[in-house]
Order: sequence, then C-alpha cells, then structure tokens
Amino acid sequence: MLNINQFDTTEDLPKFYLPVLNLKMGNLNTGPVEIPVSYGSNWEVIFHLGEFASYLDAVKDFFSEIYTASISLETLNSPVELMISKRKLSSEKDRVVIEARARTEPILLAHSTSGIGFKAVLISAPTFLQKPITLRDAHSNEFEITPPTSKDCTTCIVSSSQNVVSENLLGNLQSFLTFLTFVKGSHSGFGNLTASSENGEAAIELIGFTKNDSDKRQTNWFDVEVQNHLPEVFFAFSSSMTDAAAKHALRQSINFYRASNASRGVSLEMSIIAAHTALEAIVNFILESKAGWTKNKSLEKIPFSDKLRAATAFYGLQGDPLEHSPNLLKLSSSRQNQDAFELISFFRNKLVHQDPKLIPSGTQLLEIWLVAQWLVEILVFGVIGH
Repeated sequence: MLNINQFDTTEDLPKFYLPVLNLKMGNLNTGPVEIPVSYGSNWEVIFHLGEFASYLDAVKDFFSEIYTASISLETLNSPVELMISKRKLSSEKDRVVIEARARTEPILLAHSTSGIGFKAVLISAPTFLQKPITLRDAHSNEFEITPPTSKDCTTCIVSSSQNVVSENLLGNLQSFLTFLTFVKGSHSGFGNLTASSENGEAAIELIGFTKNDSDKRQTNWFDVEVQNHLPEVFFAFSSSMTDAAAKHALRQSINFYRASNASRGVSLEMSIIAAHTALEAIVNFILESKAGWTKNKSLEKIPFSDKLRAATAFYGLQGDPLEHSPNLLKLSSSRQNQDAFELISFFRNKLVHQDPKLIPSGTQLLEIWLVAQWLVEILVFGVIGH
C-alpha cells in the first residue's frame, strides 16, 4: 500500500505490490505472488496481471471469453472477485497486458479485528479546506484534516483518534463521511486507510477509495470564511446523528442533495427533481419529530408545499426565499403570486409528468434549483440545531 504522504502530489502515483495467496484467471492458478497495483485516473484500483499469464494462455482466455479473475488474500475468508478491464496482446514480443478491477471497492485487509486510531487519504476534498483543522464528534473522537502542500493537489490527509473495527468499518465512520458530503456538496473519496495495533503494526487497511465526485462541486453553503466554524458545525451534526430517526433523515436528504449537485452539469431538470426529493426526505421528519405533528393518513393529504412552508417556519425562516430570484418573482406574479414553496412543487410536478405546456427558461430552472438546494441546507442546519 502507498504511504499517505505520497498522495500529496499532482504527479502520477507509483505502482505498489499486493501479496496474494492465490491468483486464478482462466487456466491460470498460481500463488503466492505479489501483484502490481496502481490507481487509475478516477482513483480506481487497477490490478496488473499480464506478467502472470503466458501469451498462449492469454489468447486462449480471449477466445474463451474469460472476463473475470480472483485473488485470495490471507486476511479474507473469500476470494476478491476481479473483472478484466483491459487485455492487450502483442505477438511480436509475446507481450501480454491484462488489467483488472475489483467488483467492489475499497478492499478491506483485516489483519486484526480492531485498530487504534487511523490515518487515511481524502481525495477530491472540499475546495476551501486551506489549513489544518481538527473536528471532534459527539463521542470525543477527533479527526484532523491536513490539506496538501502541493499546488493544485486535491487530496488531504485524515488522522483520527477513533478506534476502528474491521466489521462495518465505513459504517462506523458514517457521521464523518456524511458530513464531508454536506460540506462539499458531493462525495469526497475516502480510503488508503491504515489502522495500527498496539505494537505499531498494521491492523486494518483499506486499498482504494469510496465513491468520489471529481470536479463536481457546485456553489453551496461552505466557503473559505466558514472553515473556522466547521468544528462546532460538525459537533452539532454528529450529535444529531446519534438519534436513529434524525440520522436516517439527514443521510437521505444529504444523499439527494449530493445527487442534485452531481447532476447539475448534465441535467438541470434532474437536479431540480433530486433537490425536491432531498426536501421530502427531511421535511416529514421535522414535522413529526421536531414540530410535533401527529403522523396519520390526513397528514399525507396535505400538499407538500404546505409542509415545506411549515417546516421552514418552525425554524424561524424569515423573508422571501425568492428575494434574489427575479425571474421566479416575475413567474410568481403571473401565477397568482405563488410563493417559493408552491413554485418548487410546481416545477417538480411539471418536470416529472412532462407537461408540454411548461417550457421554462434556463434562468427559471437555475433559480428554482438554487432556492431548493438552499432550503435543504437551511433545514439540515435546523435539524442539527446550528
């Protein structure tokens, strides 16, 4: 595995070698061997298997349509399934190039069931993390995030006092990872983790990264001026995540918030629908768990725009959400002065049900998306009490 400091660069990372007990690919069955591994352009883990296959065997596998392989690791009870992603044969030099990827990433290497603290790498980190910062959660676990020293590098180093266990490792870090998604507005990849044992040896390792959204950041609440407030925001966020119902609502809402941001450059219409879903995911929780509304069938009949208006009113939202949306204000006046909450549902419903009479302008779509995402942020901050 690579050292975490090797990620502080904009240059291509070197290959590293993974010891495996056994490698199976077509008729090939060999081991123990050390497989060269590298990271691809999207931070995917690439296994280089060409040196283990003869030219003849590679040709046979090609015509036999062998597209899978597997590796057995000492730390895993079952083999890691690989998919052949590239096969190149050169008859002149009998050279074989075979590349494969794991079906699931990151890959967990558990030398022990638990580890004391950890160090990891954060790729495609939030842009405005410009100086070291320490976040402390509701359980007094600390996460120190150190930005890169290399110019234009987007990786950060994460050092934590939190003890980790191999079972559900990422699940136990859910509060921290979900918060980073809310900060960036999209996924930052988390991986290349090493947790040590008491004698200093590697107890748990992660090869590869969780999903990341490279260059998908949209303007959101987090700005360079906000960094000093992140510790208090994270503490409030992690405290709320200790409640099962709040955790579910926050995760669902932030996942759709992220989906809305990530699809912004592809389809603004899809982004609006995702933003509306993010609001739905959190509004019912607010009304039932915070505002004291009784959950019953009559509640389901209330228009969502009314629920959204009530949820924002519960947290004391003042002023008109359309204040900085001139095109929506003009549309509102032509639609019997519908407010922001009614317009959000109006756009969502018309887009989902493909109303041919609605041909919104690009600026209208942009403004309604910005308002919807802003309201998601407002309600998340309301739920965490910040």
